[in-house]
This record gives sequence, C-alpha cells and structure tokens, in this order.
Amino acid sequence: MLIHEQISGVLEQYDHTAGAWSTAVTLSDHNVISASCRRQVCADGAFAIGGVFSATLSLVCRLPGMTTFQVRGARIRLYSQYDGEPVPQAIGIFYVTAASRVGEIFTIDGQDAIGWLDSSAYNCQDYDLVGGLEKYLLREFPDGHNIQAWLERITPEVAKIAYWQTGIPQLVTWEHYHPERNQDVDYCNADYAYWLYGDNGIADTDTPRDFYRWLSELACGFIYSKPDSGNLSLGQFGQPEYGTAQIGMEDIEADSCDIADYTIQVQRATLVSQLADGRVIKGDAWITVDHSGHIAIRHQIDSNPFLDGHASATAATDMNQMAINLRAATEAYCGGCTVRPFQCRVHQTARFHPGQRVRITWKHYGEASAEVYDSILTGMQWEFRGGWQLWCGGEDSRVMADCMKATKGDKALKEARNRCAAIEKQIGGG
Repeated sequence: MLIHEQISGVLEQYDHTAGAWSTAVTLSDHNVISASCRRQVCADGAFAIGGVFSATLSLVCRLPGMTTFQVRGARIRLYSQYDGEPVPQAIGIFYVTAASRVGEIFTIDGQDAIGWLDSSAYNCQDYDLVGGLEKYLLREFPDGHNIQAWLERITPEVAKIAYWQTGIPQLVTWEHYHPERNQDVDYCNADYAYWLYGDNGIADTDTPRDFYRWLSELACGFIYSKPDSGNLSLGQFGQPEYGTAQIGMEDIEADSCDIADYTIQVQRATLVSQLADGRVIKGDAWITVDHSGHIAIRHQIDSNPFLDGHASATAATDMNQMAINLRAATEAYCGGCTVRPFQCRVHQTARFHPGQRVRITWKHYGEASAEVYDSILTGMQWEFRGGWQLWCGGEDSRVMADCMKATKGDKALKEARNRCAAIEKQIGGG
C-alpha cells in the first residue's frame, strides 16, 4: 500500500507583553525533514497501573532566521494528515526541552504538558504554596473527594507553580474522563472518597507528578495529555471512546511482528496502608491463574497518602472491595479487554491511542493459517512517513530470569523499610 502523509504545525513563542502565544514559524512538508512522537502509559516492557509518562517529540527542521535561544523557549503544535482524512490530525502540543542547530537545520526535542508535573513546588513564589504542595492541599482541601475531583483541584496549583517558573499561565489544564463516551461506565473506584494523609511523611514531596501517580493507580489507570488540546486526563485500559484498532497482515512491516503466546492476568490486588499510629490496614483480592495460557501479575498499592487518608478516615471497611475492583478492572471494564504482549511496525492510514484495544490478524512462520489476537496498546511511536511502532508490554514472569530481576527491587525496598523501622524503634526507645 502506498501511503501519502503531509505534516503541518506551528512553532510558537510566548509574548509576555501581549500575554499570548504567537506563531514564529509555520511547519510544513517544505521545512520539516523528519519527525517522530513516542507515547506510553507503562514503563518499557511492563504492564502496570499508575503511569504518568510524557509524550516526547523528536523533530528535525529548517528554521531560517531562528536562534537556539528562541527555539528553546518555544511550543510546537504538530499535525499530520493521511490521504482520505478530511482534516489534519493532532500529533500533540509539545514544549521544547532541547535544541541544537547546524546552520538553519535544527534538531529539537520536546515533551507534552505532563513534563510540567516535574516542576518543584519549592520554586513557587506564591505564598500559599511556600512549603510544598502537600501542606497547601492539606490546609485548603481537608475533606474527602473522589479521584477526579482531586485531580481537578491539584491541576490549577501545578499551573501556578509552572507560572512562577515561566511567567506563562495555564500551562497545565485538566479535562475529566467522560463516562458518556465510554458506554456510561465510570473509571475504576470512582465511588470512593479519599483524604490526603500527611502524618506519615509520604506526601511530603516537591514533585507534583507523584500526586497524579498516587491517584491514577487507585483508579487502575494512567494520566495522559490529550494530543488536540494538551489537557491532562485520566485514562483506562480498553476505553470504548477510542474503539478497536484493526491490523491485518498486509499492514505489518515484514519481520517486525512478535506476539506472545500468553496473556496477562491480574492474580492479586493488594492495598496496604501504614498509618502513623502504627496501624496497618489492608485490602486484598485474588484468583487462581491457569499458567498454561496466562502469566500472573500483581497490583500492589502502598505508600500512597490518598489510600492512607481513606483508611484513616473510614476505618477502611471497603478496602477489600476496592482491591476486587482493581484486580478485575481489565476483565470487567466495558466488557473487559485482553492484555497480550506484542510489538509490530504498522503502515496504515489509521490513528492509535495509548490504552486502546487492538485486534491483530497474523500468521507466525510455519503456521498454516492466520490467527486473530486481541490486546491493548501500552505504547506507540509515530514517525512521519514511517508508520507506527506499536506494543503492549508484559514479560513472562514464569521464567527464572524475570524472577531474579523482580526480586532485586523487592529486596531493596524491604531492606529500606526494615532499616527505617529499626531507626524508629531506637528513637522511640531513647
């Protein structure tokens, strides 16, 4: 199949006098040499909840008359259009993080609005936020709220932090998850209220991204920036809003497809809350996994100040039900979805979205006929006139190598907690 693709967009600079973004350069097929955008909602090679990852842009283009200093403070809105699409489709809104040039040719790296979540609250000159985001939220929002209400309240404060750093308002904005676009099904654990808990020191962080991670893992989802608006939003795996991508053998680049012969199943979900008064409150849900066709993974949520606040305020009588919801989310949300690790490079006039369901028709070497495989997307990379690299993460935990890799982190975490507990006992005994 011969695919034609055009690129368009603008490189914008912020006019602090006018208080608005203005176009410095128009981007098109004439001055863009190469472009790619990578999006993911899980760490490389993994399937996990609570992902808060920036989409990244790599762009090589010709910018006559521009300097690296002008480009480094810029914002890029990028679009592409395949033949047959009525209008250009948004690749994303990116803020330049690095730029270099040779003559008029610039090599540019950028991130979407999630990158602003790494702004430090301690750099903010707003009196309310001096001392950190945790203290401000505890003071201003002492009551319990559901996950989205918290995210909606936190986002303007992150925008305030970014404003003090850049002088640019509204760099971070929030858009709610839309049940009406998803078969009127709400996100996981939407019915519970959570309080922010500050007594055990976990929430004392100067990085707002941590707050988004804590909340999104309780929702068994992820946080992403919408390509068209730049708004941050809460995503779920297998959202009906984005449909099911259909990929046939004719769409897949030769020798690029690898599909696992197993699917991922959540064997256990565990919630652990350790309060400052010594109480440890847990929620747990599990099933028996058939290892002949599945690999088992575990969702464990601990060191989460919103979970701790819920446990402290409610005596956590419903934490087992919350764990049941987490364990069953991929199987029950809007009819459920299959998580099958795969990777392939695709050439078709289609758009893809992280977390989207995908159906692949593929015949492995030596097989007599093609099979149909269902999965989801945990990551994707678009390349201008180069197609899409798509994947679903998840390694086989049944092998010894994976067990050894997993236990290193577990041992380090356990050792750190044991040392902290020993120090606390010494202090208490003194």
